[in-house]
Amino acid sequence: MATNKDIPPRLADKFLNWFCKSELIEGIQGDLHESYERLEVKNWKTKFNYWMQVFKLIRPFALKNTKPLNTAHMFQNHLKTSYKNLLRNKMYTSINLLGLVLAVLVCLNVGLYVSDELSYDQFHPDHKNLYRLTVSIKSGGVVYNEAGTQFPMASAINEDFSGVEEVVRIFKPLSTPLIIREDLKYTEGKFFFADEAFFSVFGYPLIAGDPEKVLQKPNSVVISERIAQKYFGEGNPVGQVLEYNGQQLLEITGIVDNSDLNSHFDFDFISPLQLQLNNWHQKTGAEGRENKWYWTGAWTYVKFVDNEKKEYVASQLPAFVQAHFPQKWKDDSSIDLQRIDDIHLTSNLLFEIKPNGSLSNLKIFSLIAIILFLLAVINFVNLMMADGMTRAFQIGIRKTLGASVSVLISQMLIETVLLCLSSGIIALVLTQWTVPYLNYLTDRSISLANYFTFSNLFLYFCLITLIGMMAGIYPAVHLARFKSFNISKKESALSKSATKTALVIFQFFASVVLIISVIIVNEQREFLLTKDLGFDKTNMLVIKARNEYNKNFIAFRNEIIKLPEVSDLCGITDVPGTGMNSSRFVPEEGNRSQPVLLPVTWTGYDFSETANIEMKYGRFFSREHPSDQDKAFVLNEEAVKVLGWTDNPIGKKLELFGAGTEQIVKEGKVVGVIKNYHYESMHHPVGPAVFDLTTSFDHYLLKFQTDDYPALIEKLESVWLAFGQKWPLEYKLLDRQLETLYTREKKLSDLVNLAVIVALIIAGIGIFGLSSFMVSKRTKEVSIRRVLGIRISHVILLLARPFIYMVAIANLIAWPVSYFLMEQWLSNFEYVVDINWLIFIIAGFVTLVITVSVTGYHAVAVTRLNPVDSLRSE
Repeated sequence: MATNKDIPPRLADKFLNWFCKSELIEGIQGDLHESYERLEVKNWKTKFNYWMQVFKLIRPFALKNTKPLNTAHMFQNHLKTSYKNLLRNKMYTSINLLGLVLAVLVCLNVGLYVSDELSYDQFHPDHKNLYRLTVSIKSGGVVYNEAGTQFPMASAINEDFSGVEEVVRIFKPLSTPLIIREDLKYTEGKFFFADEAFFSVFGYPLIAGDPEKVLQKPNSVVISERIAQKYFGEGNPVGQVLEYNGQQLLEITGIVDNSDLNSHFDFDFISPLQLQLNNWHQKTGAEGRENKWYWTGAWTYVKFVDNEKKEYVASQLPAFVQAHFPQKWKDDSSIDLQRIDDIHLTSNLLFEIKPNGSLSNLKIFSLIAIILFLLAVINFVNLMMADGMTRAFQIGIRKTLGASVSVLISQMLIETVLLCLSSGIIALVLTQWTVPYLNYLTDRSISLANYFTFSNLFLYFCLITLIGMMAGIYPAVHLARFKSFNISKKESALSKSATKTALVIFQFFASVVLIISVIIVNEQREFLLTKDLGFDKTNMLVIKARNEYNKNFIAFRNEIIKLPEVSDLCGITDVPGTGMNSSRFVPEEGNRSQPVLLPVTWTGYDFSETANIEMKYGRFFSREHPSDQDKAFVLNEEAVKVLGWTDNPIGKKLELFGAGTEQIVKEGKVVGVIKNYHYESMHHPVGPAVFDLTTSFDHYLLKFQTDDYPALIEKLESVWLAFGQKWPLEYKLLDRQLETLYTREKKLSDLVNLAVIVALIIAGIGIFGLSSFMVSKRTKEVSIRRVLGIRISHVILLLARPFIYMVAIANLIAWPVSYFLMEQWLSNFEYVVDINWLIFIIAGFVTLVITVSVTGYHAVAVTRLNPVDSLRSE
């Protein structure tokens, strides 16, 4: 039972309460009581000393400021104190700095990439009123959503609607043209035709030429700056001529600088569409398919006067379909409008001009960057809370000297902001080395010069400052409100803070989700690249076919297959795995007024053998059956289902309409059914397909059997040149070409892999810092246990146990969340991997190993200390 001798003088406490009406009184009295209780001997001298301490504290400047503080001086003082605090605790500063630098660096790079992706097609003047028309056609139970439209649609839109300012069509030649200038010969895949108003509607800047006149002459061409240097060096190409396919001379009327522009449409050559229309008219007259409403061969863009006119036209498009589309398509077709700056991220239609980006992937990248930054901020908050005991004694002393809570909070916030600003500056400097790697991963050419403007940098540092204040506000307020007299009792509360535990669990949770995600994304990517497509893609070469080689195809093929490295060669119009064009067919007992639209490809006799495609029924085209050229078709299994043939279809009749005409160009019978194979990317299900025999090919498929690839190409070029000198040999490996269909998945996989590494590093250094603080608080406990004979493994388990519990809780939360997120992502594919439960076990095991390894490092370090040194102060 405490006596009056053990209790500080009550009269002194009352006097202090009477004199000091400040909110600091509670903390001051707590400090006085604590110092009095520590005295082993309490007598009249100790009471006298207590009174003297009270008299010292009631000096006016100790309790309150008698005049306003100079704000600049106070800020300078806080800045110096913060700098000293950061230098004093080098481990705390280094851990936080490393985590924040990594997180900010990732956020900067992701921000640059996201900004670059969102900037597509925003350079066009009045881009908010510029739209692309797309069509959706349902035929034979199959829906075809296409980026292309019919050629007559442009003039019909102009005639039917008054709110349309301009309509521009773009067309790409079906066969890659050969461009010749003197001794220079190149096949150019970025050659397009466009209507005269192209440069008036789109915002591609011309270095030379008048936008309204460069496409007026039919035999003119506008080239990119890259092509100008390629063909003319430093000379002026305007007025010079280029030879198109060895048939027509094109005069260069303009040069465009589109190298740094983000657009869903890249080109090197633009010629007037009228030139191509004239060529077609000479061959087919008014009956050409470009004059009909069947062939969706053009990309059509409409510029509206304003948004109100656009809304009106959009509302009238169903009526427009009824007025112009063929009768058989009217009820199951529609036209949509895509704003030009939405195409890159939201469009994934058939026959896109080039592969587009992915809005969902962009959201994933942004979410990953936010998660990584949160992990770094959580590290900071946790470490500041863990270091709270040291900070709490400092706070108690400052409170005793009269510092208010707001002053203490501002001091700690300046420290956090200083740390964040330092991280931001370091990350900004490092960005110049990481952006080239980002460009490599994403196949971009992002330039920092476009983003490092004064306004962007000002916004960046304002954001960093705000984040620093937000990250530091909770620990600052939490520590600044400690009661000075109770600081010693706060140590256990700090170490067992529920908030700190929740934040650590979130770190593990985020790490587990990222680990599971990266494993599944990589498995899906590998699945897409290795799944059996139903045909051979390895050791397969795709050679660009030309008419002069088609005319001598038998002789050309015979010479090629004589090469010991070559197994087989066949001709085909469409490369397997990259899609097919569609034509209209009339099945047996069908109605010619209601044809079925089916994908079709034309092949040579040897396609099934070269590509190793299996037959389901019947046979493939054969030289032993000369009538196959005019009387035979081959279907795949899905086409049989679409046509409604439930029994064996061999011998069933099928009719083929001519492209863009009402004429039947072939009447034949089904001679075989092949097993389904993926004739387009696995983003789409296997659809119906018809195969027809031809001697006019767009590609040659060559099966080889050698590892000496350069020697094979050298021999092929020798044979190629023997049959013609005009066209260069163009070739690609089929498996490499098919890999480009999954560029988005590759980018996602690479970036998620990198994110997981960064996340694990951030989580690891956070655990390193926390475990270091925990071990330092339990050094004496461990020393006692060591003296009593505890094993090192038990010490590791003792120190790691709290983290192991957190890892277990985090995994239990992360597993269902990861499963749901990955199920949503996989829903974008028609063919997906199974989510194996072992993936979740692996993720949990990885986080557990990291936790035990980091805490084990500290545990081993503690056990190596001399227990006598650790216990000497006891």
